[in-house]
Amino acid sequence: MPKPAAPAGASGAVQVGAVAIDQAGTVTVLHPLPRGLPGAAELKHHVRALHQGRPAPTLAAVDLAERQTVAAGYTAPTRRAMVSRPVVTYGLIGVIVAVYLLEKAVLDSVHGGARVTVIDLGAVCSGTVTTDCGPTLDNWWRLVTSDLLHDPANILHILGNGMALFLLGGLVEQLYGRLVLLGTFLLTAAVGDLFWIACTSIGLTSSAPGLGASGGILGLMGLLVMLGRVQGRNVPVGIASSIRSYAISYSIFVIVLSLFVPNVNNWVHAGGFLAGVLVGLVVGPVEAVGGRRLRLVERGALLAVIAGAVLGAGFGAHHVADILSQAAGVPGLG
Repeated sequence: MPKPAAPAGASGAVQVGAVAIDQAGTVTVLHPLPRGLPGAAELKHHVRALHQGRPAPTLAAVDLAERQTVAAGYTAPTRRAMVSRPVVTYGLIGVIVAVYLLEKAVLDSVHGGARVTVIDLGAVCSGTVTTDCGPTLDNWWRLVTSDLLHDPANILHILGNGMALFLLGGLVEQLYGRLVLLGTFLLTAAVGDLFWIACTSIGLTSSAPGLGASGGILGLMGLLVMLGRVQGRNVPVGIASSIRSYAISYSIFVIVLSLFVPNVNNWVHAGGFLAGVLVGLVVGPVEAVGGRRLRLVERGALLAVIAGAVLGAGFGAHHVADILSQAAGVPGLG
């Protein structure tokens, strides 16, 4: 069976392969299989499994797989791209854990004649909880630092957000890349805070200090819900559909959970989720999974968000250092 040649002017040939499998399970390669397709050893393994009693796929399942393959390409390249190590996700979790340990170490200690509170450490406020913790021009950095803080009295807060970030962040990093993961998390977390503050200003919710990474996590959910809708239409249909279903199910779980857990800020969740959906309308997954390269303006915008967040974290660290440098119980020393 000769290998088909590319038509004149075509960008590439359609590659095919052929194997023969007899009832004894012997696999004979009649024509070399293209890269990315199951090889002879894998096919032999499946035949052996059938002989051992494993149910054969139904005709409906075979038909669905064929139609998905024709419509969106074979899924092996996507699977290979999704086994890379999500180092940025791990890094984000590490930062959140480190900040939490700092909270546990310094909260309620006395510095400068006053006890250290989560507001001192960078929580953001809606309404008029205090005069110096709203996201004003002087305190804009709180939109960054508040997303790294968690309730020190509730271990489930950081455990839940850490697990969600591990599961969702890893998916986003592998499908969209490290830059999109980090930029989307930081942007949607800040937008979630601003949405909550806006809702407070018109009386939909009461004034309160806010902290936690859930706004950014819901932003990642919103991004995944849009996978393959506008951007990434060449992502294999089965993979895109399963990930969207997973993100939607997780979002519903968060909503239901918030009905039974006190002090859950659903306004931040809603704002972050909507912001993630908007990001998903513009930014697509990486080429390796059926997307495209980031445009220059998209890359620049994401880098600007990350740079702003780094600057905000620096302002927050300086603010905390000023408070902690004051001698315990002696105001005014710095």
